[in-house]
Amino acid sequence: MTEKLYEKDSYIKNFTAKIIFSDEKGTILDKTAFFPEGGGQYGDTGYINGVKVTDTVIKDGNVYHITERPVDADEADCTLDWSIRYNRMQNHTGEHILSGVIHSKYGYNNVGFHLSNDEVTLDVDGKFTEDDILWLEEEVNRIIDENRTVYCIYPEGNELENLDYRSKLDLTEGVRIVVIDGVDKCACCAPHVRTTSEVGVLKIVKHYNYKNGTRMHILCGDFARRDYRILSDMNTRIVNASSAKRYELTEIFDRKEAEISALKEELRAFKTSVIEKTVLTQDKNREVYVYFEDKFTMDDLIRMADLSVNCYPDALTAAFSGNDTDGYNFVIGGKDAKERFADFKAKFNARGGGRDMYQGKVSAAKESLILHFNY
Repeated sequence: MTEKLYEKDSYIKNFTAKIIFSDEKGTILDKTAFFPEGGGQYGDTGYINGVKVTDTVIKDGNVYHITERPVDADEADCTLDWSIRYNRMQNHTGEHILSGVIHSKYGYNNVGFHLSNDEVTLDVDGKFTEDDILWLEEEVNRIIDENRTVYCIYPEGNELENLDYRSKLDLTEGVRIVVIDGVDKCACCAPHVRTTSEVGVLKIVKHYNYKNGTRMHILCGDFARRDYRILSDMNTRIVNASSAKRYELTEIFDRKEAEISALKEELRAFKTSVIEKTVLTQDKNREVYVYFEDKFTMDDLIRMADLSVNCYPDALTAAFSGNDTDGYNFVIGGKDAKERFADFKAKFNARGGGRDMYQGKVSAAKESLILHFNY
């Protein structure tokens, strides 16, 4: 059985071990600081004698290091991808602080946890107001700033039975409890930082109702700093392009939304005038009316076809928008539309359907479409 160094000291970055077994499926060491996937956290990565460890899993008490190829040696010099591991430690400890505060303040339980390479998702069996979320974030960051100690204990027998701690499972022996002074006691097998200040900061970036409770997306440590850098760069680009101040992003958004809405209304009015001019100036008493527009949306085509059918109910209407390269959106309606659409669809392998008005897309040359409708 592999000796789990990560349970004794989560800060081991490099170590030497004996190789017990190694083949295409993985490598087993007599001891390891690589944390295997479990408890909602990914397995560690790194190197064994220069061979890449792409994942770490546990099976039958042994830790399997999934290596890119077998490691042909008796002893191994091992190195963890430390920045990845440390980021996960920051975020896992931050999640414990948040879960502990939630349990203490509201009595809710952590019922789901996942730590990816970008964020933490936390599922809680209760719901919160916006004021609750703000209070939680402030309280957790206050605890982080207080530099409280984080450590592990292994209670047995009566001590375990009498200990008030959080756990998703009913555990009876070999229980590892992660303790955050005055905040939380939780059964956990994962590595953690030594003090709350190492978490750096916790930000609840998103929360919503989920399975009669709440799902939270949180960022801690370098995850949070990376997110801030991205958001700050985006904000700077927008405010600089708009000649605005740093904290005027909301005003910029509202102004752009109003401008876009006005432009949309102006464009719709212009297209309406084009539709009316095109349709209403057609010669009357024709059997087929075919229209081509380069940049009409499907909504525009429907409006054009509706007007044409209303104006010329005893004729067939076919409206197209697009080009020979990308294909054409179409709307067909009016007299004998069902039969004419079926014939059109079969001939050109067009996609689409409908009942009174038929719409879809077709790949064909404009000239072929005009000839088909005898226009």
